[in-house]
Amino acid sequence: MARAIFACRTPVISAVGHETDFTIADMVADKRAATPSQAAEFAVPARSDLETRLAFFHTALRQKLFLYLEHSRGRLRKAREHRLFQQPGAILRERIQTLDYLEQRLETAFFERYRVKKTDCQLLREKLGVLSPLHTLERGYSICLKGNRLLKTAAEVSTGDAVEVRLAKGTICCEVKHIEGGDRQYGKEEGNDI
Repeated sequence: MARAIFACRTPVISAVGHETDFTIADMVADKRAATPSQAAEFAVPARSDLETRLAFFHTALRQKLFLYLEHSRGRLRKAREHRLFQQPGAILRERIQTLDYLEQRLETAFFERYRVKKTDCQLLREKLGVLSPLHTLERGYSICLKGNRLLKTAAEVSTGDAVEVRLAKGTICCEVKHIEGGDRQYGKEEGNDI
């Protein structure tokens, strides 16, 4: 019996009644009552106690509800007095003005950035133009090729070799006629001495 009481999930009140000694059942029970009447009092609270607790909860609930309603009224009053509800047109005009200002700033920043990048590109183009071999040809220099190989010294050709001379405008096909001093060359352009 004691094991069954101990294993029971439901609260158990031990009330053998009018016994002066404690039983094992008393020791494993959740509560011990001296008599069955006292056990009934433990198991079921008095009606007056329940009414008192119910009155307490009723008052507490009314107070909380009152406070909640007062808080909600305050929030509603504050929202009603907000500028959004008092002057909605003014707020909308301000937002439109801010949007216009930001759009203007964006456009100005974009065109300024575009101008800077365009100037940078123009400077790079000019630098590349100065370094370009075509720019050198414009100043009166030429490029001599034997086949597809660039000639740097007179020693790279022999008498009778075909040489291509590229100028700023046009190309001359020549034949090496005479080599002198290691750096001067003579040739023939379409039958004419040069």
